[in-house]
Amino acid sequence: MSKQRTKSPSTHRAAKPTGTPTRTPTHIPASTRTPKPKNPGKLPANPKSAVVAPRGAIRHAANRAATKPTNATTGQRGRAVGKPAKAPGDPKRLSALDAAAKILAESKEPMRCGDLVARMESKGLWKSKSGKTPAATVYAAMIREIAAKKAASRFTRTERGLFAARLK
Repeated sequence: MSKQRTKSPSTHRAAKPTGTPTRTPTHIPASTRTPKPKNPGKLPANPKSAVVAPRGAIRHAANRAATKPTNATTGQRGRAVGKPAKAPGDPKRLSALDAAAKILAESKEPMRCGDLVARMESKGLWKSKSGKTPAATVYAAMIREIAAKKAASRFTRTERGLFAARLK
């Protein structure tokens, strides 16, 4: 008794239809389709409202009003009322370029940037704010000023790595 093997109809795969779209049918006009919401779950409470403020706009406006009070006499925004103003005699901290110009004007010979930074720190004119290469910072700033201002620059480059104050 030999049994013949036959495939059952359930194991046959149905042929895939070719050329049938799986997207929205094209016979429905775009004007009648329901649009998908751009931000689901964050719809306004009143869907009929035409203008919706951006998230946090009211909070930010309140913060601005709290941090920048208006001056009672002039009505302008400015310093907080309780904050003291700087005294007119307080010296402003020099920038690296200003300190370098001052050091080079005092010394009559050209200097390297490493020596400039050491002298600026020893005199208390300028100190790097935790920078690892303050000499490279000063060098780059001096090169930028020479390139931008040309003859009006405070510095002149005498040799490679040596700078002097420009005589006026």
